[in-house]
Amino acid sequence: MKLSNFQGLDINALKGALLTNTNGAEFWIIGIGVDLKEHMILIHLQMAGSESEHSAVPWETIKDWEIQLRPSITLLKEENFGF
Repeated sequence: MKLSNFQGLDINALKGALLTNTNGAEFWIIGIGVDLKEHMILIHLQMAGSESEHSAVPWETIKDWEIQLRPSITLLKEENFGF
């Protein structure tokens, strides 16, 4: 993934994010898991516009995808922006 200045966040902030793969297909992140045996982070996806198409992919395989994070209510509070 291409990042600008900010390069870290709470892993729970990924839930609900919209991913777009290199072919333009869109997926919602519906969960995050860990394969303890393989030491692998798994991203659980649901194809956008589908209630039934679910899959899980290793984090490392989506490095070239685009991501749109959903703003957190906590981030939108005025005191977090110094107002």
